[in-house]
Amino acid sequence: MFLAIRPHLVADQGNFRPFGVFCKSVRITKSANTRRSLFLLLLLLAGCLTPKGNEPPEAWNNLNAGMTREEISALIGRPASYPGASQDTWRKGGWELQVTYDENVRARDILRRLVAKR
Repeated sequence: MFLAIRPHLVADQGNFRPFGVFCKSVRITKSANTRRSLFLLLLLLAGCLTPKGNEPPEAWNNLNAGMTREEISALIGRPASYPGASQDTWRKGGWELQVTYDENVRARDILRRLVAKR
């Protein structure tokens, strides 16, 4: 009588599993949730394990507007390039420091920025 009422539950090979489709979808959902959780955990750990190399050199934090070119060079060394008479540029660890000087050769603008490593 059960087969007559619900013939669509009987498989062609004789494997009768009325909850087979449901169990398979639960297994897929658990698998997807596990993968999603694992991905989020790895993403979190990757952020925690990132090296502390994304900060400018410590000596650059001691620079202030109004310092002379000689004072700055004494603190952080010679610049990597001199793009103009009133500007010096330093590069270190993926960072770039640009100092622009006024007419009295005193630091007017100090710009630190992260640049792509070459």
